[in-house]
Amino acid sequence: MLISCKSKNTADSHDHSTHDRGTTSGAWTEQYKQNFLDQCITGGTANFFEGDSVKAKSYCDCMLEKMHQAYPNTDTLNNMTMAEMQQRMSNMVNDCLPK
Repeated sequence: MLISCKSKNTADSHDHSTHDRGTTSGAWTEQYKQNFLDQCITGGTANFFEGDSVKAKSYCDCMLEKMHQAYPNTDTLNNMTMAEMQQRMSNMVNDCLPK
């Protein structure tokens, strides 16, 4: 199961998915982290964790940590397509799913 934690920017004709670009030189600002968590928890609760926001939050906290470690510069994430992001995240998902 892969829960995407990015929102699609509908104005982008290249099908890139982006977070709010409220970052400074690719840093993981508190706003960027919160946007990541909000989008992940909302999507996870509604689509994958049967309304269980506690499980969704646990999963999303784990994914945030792994994404931050793997991609310390948010510019890398902002320039990925949804397909690229899903492929790269798939390796992290099993570690974060509730046991």
